[in-house]
Amino acid sequence: MPVDRAAYRAWDGAARPSAGAVLVSAGAMIRRILRLKLVRWLLGTITIGVCVFSSVIFTFMREGRANRRVAEVLERLGYEQGSLLAWANRSFWTWIGFWAVLVAALTGTRLIAEDRRAKALPLYFSRPVTLLDYVLGKALTAAFFLAVLLCLPPVLMYVIDTALSPESVAVSHLPILGRSLLPGLVAVAVLGSLALGVSALCEKPSHAAFLFLGLLFVAHVMLPRMLAEHIFDNNDWLAISPVHCAHRFAIELLEVPAQVDPDYPGMRALGFRWAAIGATLWTALGFGLLVSRIRTVEVVG
Repeated sequence: MPVDRAAYRAWDGAARPSAGAVLVSAGAMIRRILRLKLVRWLLGTITIGVCVFSSVIFTFMREGRANRRVAEVLERLGYEQGSLLAWANRSFWTWIGFWAVLVAALTGTRLIAEDRRAKALPLYFSRPVTLLDYVLGKALTAAFFLAVLLCLPPVLMYVIDTALSPESVAVSHLPILGRSLLPGLVAVAVLGSLALGVSALCEKPSHAAFLFLGLLFVAHVMLPRMLAEHIFDNNDWLAISPVHCAHRFAIELLEVPAQVDPDYPGMRALGFRWAAIGATLWTALGFGLLVSRIRTVEVVG
C-alpha cells in the first residue's frame, strides 16, 4: 500500500523501537476501550463475583463455622483446609473460559481492525514508530484486559485467604499464587495473540469479533472432542483447543486430585507436553498473522 510521502510528511530520521511509544499507544487504546460499558460491566462483575465467592468460602472454612456440607464436599474431592486456595482457583478455572473468550472478542479484535478501517496504518508508519512498537502496543492493550479478568482474581483470592486465615500463610501460599497465575498468563498470550491476528484480517471490528468467535467455536467445541473421542481415540488431540491448553495448565499446576474432573472427563489425560505445544503454536499463529498483515503496509517517498 504505497503512500505519498508529502501527504503524510514521512519521518526522515531513523526509527528505533521505543518503550515510551509502546506505553503511550497502549494507554490510549486502554482508555478508549474502557469507554465501552459492556467491557466495564464484564470486568467489574466477574471481579466482584470472585471476591464474594472467595470471602464466603474462606470465611466458612477459616473461622471454624464451616457449613458441614461444604467441608464434606471438599474432603470428598480430596482437598484439605490448607489447600483451600488451590481449590478456589481450580473452581475459578471451571467457568472462566467462556468469559475470557468474550472479553478477547470485545477488546482484542477491534485493535487492528479499527486502524485498517480508518486507513491509519500508513499514518502510523510514516512517523518514527516501528513495527515492533506497534505490535507491542496492541499486544499490551489486549493483555491488559485479559489479565484483569484472568490474573487479578487469583491475586484477590490470595489476599482474602491470607486475611481470613487464623495463622500466617502469606509466605507459605505464595507458590500456590504463582501456580495460579501461570494458567492465566498462558490464556492471555494465546487468546490475545489470536484476537490480534484475526483483527488484522478484517476491516470491521464486528467482522473480526464474529470470525474470532467462530474460530474458537470450531477449535474448542467441535474439533477436539470429535478427533479425540470419535476418530483417533487419543485425548492429546484436545490440545487443538487453546482453552483446553490453558485449562490443562491449571489442572497440572494446581494439583487437582485425579478423581476430580467434572467438566472435561478426558482433560487430565491430555498430555501436559502437548498442551504446552498447542498453546505455543496458537500464540505463534496469532502473532504470525498479525505481523504478516502489518508488514504489507509500505510508506515510500
